[in-house]
Amino acid sequence: MKFRLKQLLLVFALFAFSFSHGQEKEEETVGTEQVTIIKSYTPTVSEAFKIKTAPIIDDSLNYQTKSLSYKTLTIPIVSTFSPNKANPLKLKRQKQATTHNTLLALGFGNMGQINVDLSTMIRLNRRQNVGLLIHRDGFFMDIKNTQLRSNQWYDFVGFNHNYKGKYFRVDTQLNIKSVRNNFFGTYPSLSNSEPLNQSNPLIIRNSAKFLNDWNWYKSAFQKLRLQVNVSTDNYSSLEQNIMLSSKMRFFEHLTTTVDLQALTTSFKKDYFLRTTQKNEMYSVGTILQWENFNKNFKYKVGVRLMYFSSEQQDRSSLYYFPKASLSYSKPKSQFIAYLNIGGDLNLNTYQSIFEENPYVAPTGILIPTRTNYNARLGVKTKTASVISLDLSLGHDNVADYPIYERLPFKLNSNFNYRFSNAYQLVFTDLKQFDLKLKTSIDFGNENRLEFSAQYLNYQSTNLENLWNLPKMIMDVSGQFKFADRFFLNFKTSLLGDRDAIYWEPNTDNVQRIERLPLFISSRVKISYHLSKKWDIYLKGRITNSNLHARWGYFPENRILLLAGLRYKTNINF
Repeated sequence: MKFRLKQLLLVFALFAFSFSHGQEKEEETVGTEQVTIIKSYTPTVSEAFKIKTAPIIDDSLNYQTKSLSYKTLTIPIVSTFSPNKANPLKLKRQKQATTHNTLLALGFGNMGQINVDLSTMIRLNRRQNVGLLIHRDGFFMDIKNTQLRSNQWYDFVGFNHNYKGKYFRVDTQLNIKSVRNNFFGTYPSLSNSEPLNQSNPLIIRNSAKFLNDWNWYKSAFQKLRLQVNVSTDNYSSLEQNIMLSSKMRFFEHLTTTVDLQALTTSFKKDYFLRTTQKNEMYSVGTILQWENFNKNFKYKVGVRLMYFSSEQQDRSSLYYFPKASLSYSKPKSQFIAYLNIGGDLNLNTYQSIFEENPYVAPTGILIPTRTNYNARLGVKTKTASVISLDLSLGHDNVADYPIYERLPFKLNSNFNYRFSNAYQLVFTDLKQFDLKLKTSIDFGNENRLEFSAQYLNYQSTNLENLWNLPKMIMDVSGQFKFADRFFLNFKTSLLGDRDAIYWEPNTDNVQRIERLPLFISSRVKISYHLSKKWDIYLKGRITNSNLHARWGYFPENRILLLAGLRYKTNINF
């Protein structure tokens, strides 16, 4: 025990001596030594996985924020500014256009006109709609300065049914039409003719049309269309026309169409020979086209093949025609250059003839018109343009082109059109050159103005005179809407000078050429919305007709005015 105590005292004495000696040597400088590192530090893999110390971030939730207090100092300023009183902004609710599925209109005019319109389209379910259209128009009073009855009536009744499926659509129509007209275009020199005063110039033409149209959305077989037309008149004429066509697409760019037509037309009596006339024509055709619309240069190139047969004309032939549509446009350009080349064989029907010229006689031999080729080169603006322009130059080479020639006198017959007051068809080989301009301005909000003009030049190889073919055709049309209540639609047509044949009365072979003057016709329709369901409308037609109109010695009313009321409603089942 004593020994350990002595040892502790010795250690304490040594520690005190070293401490006091260090204090005395505090001002000595520290010496330098050289140290040699034999091996640098090399960390091991195990050290990389040591748990590192997480940093400590002060949490603001654990500390109290210091409050800041300050005093505001008010300083008066002289100002003459006085703010205006602002009214709160009122949002205007846009009016939604009210749609109706049924319209009924009734109007009366200054020449005994009666205008009746009834149209409805009723939705049966999500996929089916049925519609009905009834229309009657015309005038009861005769045209001024005409020797025979010259009133006109037009009646139309139509039914339609639409079915929209997931992969196809079907449209079915059944129309019945009746047109009452008169062969009143006699020469003024026959005013005191007794046979003329005993004549009944009435011509009534009735026609029925059945149409069944199928369209497939996602199929190689795209379209199938069946149309049947039947036409009759009060002279015992009868025409039956059946047309069947289809369209198919193979691969991506190849399309083909196939069409069949069977036409039978019979007239009771020939104008000159008084024998029954019957025309039977059949045709089968196809179009093969390769098309590409993906690039700046778009094209459709193909050929039209057609087989035609006619028993009365004792002929059957196989025809082929070119079919091509080319267009080019730069990506940022507003213009499109195009070239269309084609040809076809068209069967002339009695119905298409009297719809163009209501004063054609129910007699004659019908011959198909063969367009050997036609070409049109032009430039036009794109469809999205506000101002559209289409300027083109065309050329047609046509065989058996139909021309309306006035019939001569045949007073020893019992025809009501024996006084040279009707037309017949004659056919000629024709070459036609034309320059055509079409332009339109889209003002927006359903306001639009359109203009078109065409200058034509004809050359015939077998006829010296081409009757009733104008060299200038011009149209101006437009529609405008004001304040969603007032609507204006108009169309003005101009027909240039044309040559017509004039037969000397009481002869069959003496004729001369007569120049028909410029003919201008304007149609105007004005509508005003009285309420959501009621409208009033005014329709007018003004012409410069005197002795002639579109057809020589068949004048038209100079002024026709009609006012009516329209009612709109909804019919649902």
